[in-house]
Amino acid sequence: MTKLPNFLIVGAAKSGTTSLYEYLRTHPQIFMSKRKEPAHFEPKAGGITSWEEYCRLFEGADGFRRVGEASVSYLMSPEAPERIERALGKDLDIIVLLRNPVDMAYSNWGHQVREGYEKLDFLAALHDEERRLNDSDFSQTAGRWIYDMSYAFRAAYSAQVQRYLDRFGRDRVHIYLFEEFFRPGLALYPQLLRTLGVDPHHCAAEEAHNRAGTVRSVFARRVLTERMTWKEPFKLVIPAALRARMMDSLARFNRVDQALAPMSMEARRYLKAKLRQDVEALSGLLGRDLKAIWRFDGS
Repeated sequence: MTKLPNFLIVGAAKSGTTSLYEYLRTHPQIFMSKRKEPAHFEPKAGGITSWEEYCRLFEGADGFRRVGEASVSYLMSPEAPERIERALGKDLDIIVLLRNPVDMAYSNWGHQVREGYEKLDFLAALHDEERRLNDSDFSQTAGRWIYDMSYAFRAAYSAQVQRYLDRFGRDRVHIYLFEEFFRPGLALYPQLLRTLGVDPHHCAAEEAHNRAGTVRSVFARRVLTERMTWKEPFKLVIPAALRARMMDSLARFNRVDQALAPMSMEARRYLKAKLRQDVEALSGLLGRDLKAIWRFDGS
């Protein structure tokens, strides 16, 4: 029987989960899924729907102390915690990376622009968010999971974190701040490895992954990321691990790193005002002054 995950990286989006996935998959005692973002427990986000195919991502995991996967849709998904518990049980560790929500929202918007989904500028998209959330047809017309393009709503972390604390308990939910975890030297990385019960002396290559950028071809991006009926027969003849490697290589070739332009002060002030109350709630939940850490005081 295939060994299944005993820990998950659940998000948040644009908060270093790809870099952490890459660090952990080089650890000799850790097996990470052959594909990042399988999103099985939130299929609306474009995840793997078949349990059998999901299990195949962990073929070869026997003999490893820890088995994990990383899917950022799990943090935002209202249904994912229950689905995870039902499939994998309560005795698994949940890793959460949280980034300054204003920066996360802007980075997420940039990602959707890069992928060819978002047509509005950032502030216009923020003002359109309530309509999007109340439009039952939005996901279908946009070709994207609704929460991928609901930037401020997705950046309101407190209820998302609370769902995992309620479901798995504080001893099992390990929360790190992006701004602290990815400081030069990765001082918190050994702490995480100790939490996972593996050798804490593993040296990870400090390289940022999934940087901001654009794509050479929007059509190629659609072929790689969207469900298309003509692609289904290939699943019968190409093993999941090989498909994942092929798609990853093609996605890297199609990608061009390109830094986002600075966020406008108007958009930053708007988001800070909109998210300040949630940051206060999250501060109480975690017992930390996140308003000070994320500079939410003042304008």
